[in-house]
Amino acid sequence: MMSGHPVAWCDEPTAHLALTARQQAVACHLIQGLPVREIADRLTMATGTARMHIKHLHARTGTRTLHALALWCWSHRECCIHCEGATELHRSDI
Repeated sequence: MMSGHPVAWCDEPTAHLALTARQQAVACHLIQGLPVREIADRLTMATGTARMHIKHLHARTGTRTLHALALWCWSHRECCIHCEGATELHRSDI
């Protein structure tokens, strides 16, 4: 089970955002292009909770759409390589 504490980053230069483990997991699933409800189901959280995490990610990154947020997360490697949602392409890129 994921905690609410910041976890290690894939890429040290991006550590200034200090996302929680849950926010990183949401970011990983966004990179895959999953809809909010499916992200919530996969992470066993309420849809409203997933939306709250996404809202916080938008605020931290300055993005306005899910697509823009997913691209931002991908380009800044804002997900954990050990997260179930990290793609093989992303893992091999690190």
